[in-house]
Amino acid sequence: MELHDLRGLAVAGDGTCYYAERSWHCVRRISPNGVVETIAGSPSGAGGDSDGSAVGERPALLNEPWGLLLYRPDLLLISDHANNRIKALRL
Repeated sequence: MELHDLRGLAVAGDGTCYYAERSWHCVRRISPNGVVETIAGSPSGAGGDSDGSAVGERPALLNEPWGLLLYRPDLLLISDHANNRIKALRL
């Protein structure tokens, strides 16, 4: 898998990596064994917005995600740059 236009990066204590792909409008997770999956945003690369900012909801669409912060082992904060929002994703 190619990585495109990376911005934010967060690493969990177990070695799981989270990264934001700005131009693909998504956040992906790489497990310690190398499995890559889209955990927020559109897997097709479509940008947009949804009302997924409440804790516990999966953000359906993002628009240029930029920064990431692993707030607790179970909560990832996403700076949704072009939507001017911070979205929280329960992991």
